[in-house]
Amino acid sequence: MELGSVYLKKNGFMGMITQHSWMFLSSYKRLRKRVINNCTIYNMVHLGPHAFEEIAGEVVQSVSFLFRNINILDYKGTYIRLVDWENPKEKEEKLLRTTENLNIKHVYTTKTKEFTKIPGIPIAYWANPNLIEAFEKGKPMNFIIEPKVGLQSGDNNRFLRLWYEVKFSMVNFQSESIRDSLSSKAKWFPYNKGGARRQWYGNYDYVVNWENDGFEIRNFKDAGGKVRFRPQNTDYYFRGAITWSLITNGGFSIRYRETGNIHDVAGMSAFINDHDKLMYLLGLMSTKISNYVFKLLNPTINLQVGDFNNFPVLFIEYKPIIKLVKTNIDISKQEWHSFETSWDFKTHPFLKHLDLGENHKLSNIFTIWETETEEAFNQLKANEEELNRIFIEIYGLQDELTPKVEDKDITISKAARERDIKSFISYAVGCMFGRYSLDEDSLIYAGGDFGDKFRFKNGCWEIKTEKGRKKSSIDIAEHNVIPIADGNYFEDDALERFVNFIELSFGKETLEENLEYIAETLGKKANETSRQAIRKYF
Repeated sequence: MELGSVYLKKNGFMGMITQHSWMFLSSYKRLRKRVINNCTIYNMVHLGPHAFEEIAGEVVQSVSFLFRNINILDYKGTYIRLVDWENPKEKEEKLLRTTENLNIKHVYTTKTKEFTKIPGIPIAYWANPNLIEAFEKGKPMNFIIEPKVGLQSGDNNRFLRLWYEVKFSMVNFQSESIRDSLSSKAKWFPYNKGGARRQWYGNYDYVVNWENDGFEIRNFKDAGGKVRFRPQNTDYYFRGAITWSLITNGGFSIRYRETGNIHDVAGMSAFINDHDKLMYLLGLMSTKISNYVFKLLNPTINLQVGDFNNFPVLFIEYKPIIKLVKTNIDISKQEWHSFETSWDFKTHPFLKHLDLGENHKLSNIFTIWETETEEAFNQLKANEEELNRIFIEIYGLQDELTPKVEDKDITISKAARERDIKSFISYAVGCMFGRYSLDEDSLIYAGGDFGDKFRFKNGCWEIKTEKGRKKSSIDIAEHNVIPIADGNYFEDDALERFVNFIELSFGKETLEENLEYIAETLGKKANETSRQAIRKYF
């Protein structure tokens, strides 16, 4: 492009097709300035991904354009946006129809100089005039909040673990500073690594070896003897933040991250001491406005800190927004803690609303759980739509965006019978091993001294609680082994223990009905008994 503009004669035209990265990435900002200051964009066809049948995937995104080597200040170029159609034939058909009729929604006209009003000077030809005004009147995000990249360990395979892979007593979840982490003497600390698309709260999956202020990481060298640790923004470790993932191919999502975490380069985080303002910004960035603006600043799948910094913030009255945001965090937090993969998991949802030993039908309990999750899902969806409505109105984007949120974009889950029955079986096995208990909430034993948590006395197992020892409702697999066989060969095999667990949980009178319900969920065949189907599942 530079060679073409150098050798192009005055008033001459240059047509090219390239990848579209030069239109948005910060590394091409000087090129964009040169084009805008010296040339005029006559027309552009933004093809996006899937422009050619021979090239699949999202990485190669194309644009075709025509420049003229003269700067005509008030010239309005024509821009045809075909990025939303995935099939090359569809793109071709739309383009041919568009050239016959330019009065179509995906055709834009704008002056080249308009691009200079947007930070980074992206070739954002589709930008709404009200949004351009927001860039002029609003405050850039980094004037309000501090986005910071975090720890780069140098070798994640060596220094990171999923939290349930390590001894639980060696993890510290409460540190609020480096000083706290040192005094705790812990080895592992929660690590914010980005992860799958998740809104409001969640993705608490990893821990990092930060023992003794990260001594091992700081001194780790690769095979060539080079230290690979990058100590970035350590003063921000363990502080509460809002966080998002570097890679956004599933769509932008942002979450509240509680104190006690170290963030990394993929779990991008932003910090501010004013909690209400943090909640306001979380509410704003959780709306459709964020995706709309980021697609304008940088449509690639990697969202850089610079893109976040340039986001224009318009403020209004806080309180109604903050109330909605806090409710959404609470709903998402409760859903996250309903599964064993949360370190704050207390007990299985099926057991929350019943008295152990009384007769309950599991089918009825699942219906209650189904209703609960449906209500939570609908409430979260309604709240997100209300936040969309508020901020779309603030930014004047009613012609571009609607408040409506699709079910697929809500990141908490409704009840799912097969998944939830299987998770209950998993929880039951956890209780058999002493990881959980019917007599005490939360994790009981997850590494360390087994004898400190359980003891066998007077013919039964006792569990240690904060109030002292109490009798365990079920027998514990003392040697960490539960046999699984294709027949009834052992008195304490997985099936027999599970049947006992169901009886203890839901009562004796409903036992057979509940086993049948479980077996049907697992795909019981007509010629099988419920016990045979469950045994097969084990």
